[in-house]
Amino acid sequence: MVKILNGKILAAVFTVLTAVAVVSSGGASEDIDAEPPEFDTDRDGFSSGGILDRIRNYFSSQPEPENNFTANLTVEDLSGKPIEVNSADIYSPEIYSLQLSNQEVSSDNLIQIEGFNGRVSPGQNSSIDGTAANITTTGVNITGSSNIGHTQELEEIYIYETEKMDLTYSNVTGRIDADTVSTDIDEKREIEIKSFSGNIQILPDTDRLILEGKVYSVTSGEFEFGG
Repeated sequence: MVKILNGKILAAVFTVLTAVAVVSSGGASEDIDAEPPEFDTDRDGFSSGGILDRIRNYFSSQPEPENNFTANLTVEDLSGKPIEVNSADIYSPEIYSLQLSNQEVSSDNLIQIEGFNGRVSPGQNSSIDGTAANITTTGVNITGSSNIGHTQELEEIYIYETEKMDLTYSNVTGRIDADTVSTDIDEKREIEIKSFSGNIQILPDTDRLILEGKVYSVTSGEFEFGG
């Protein structure tokens, strides 16, 4: 059966939007069965035999994220930092067509990418490059591995249930909330997030990154958590 948003995705949307609402209001915490198509174009060095294998090996060696974590960040260099994604679902309210390696899938309804491994690169024209286990929308259901090389201007990108990601950014402001501590980042500084698993909302136009899930450790200036 063709689907647009399954229960897992709807729940994740609700969770992310709830986290956004809490952060925006200030919070209450202290300041502390098809064969895969041929993929001949090695887009930005991205190929299933190269970087995909390195990504999978990397994530398998990451420490377990055990600490609850949310963050609402403004990242000055967001457009210059691709996000490496592992086994996640991707959705955007603006994707009605999707460029694969050998065809373009179009629909009157939104397209959902499931089981994605690869890169999401936010920017004025954001790109999604990698492989997906399934691509679903009304009238279309592509199963089996599909190679994606898609670029589009997007105002919102949702990444659901990604696993064990490292994220490092400089010139960051915003707010971090963890199990027992929280902090406001009022002056721009670097942040290092180690082995994050969970949901991410990307807002390229405003350089915002909203995360909700679990993490191994977080370091930003004098703020340290986990590890």
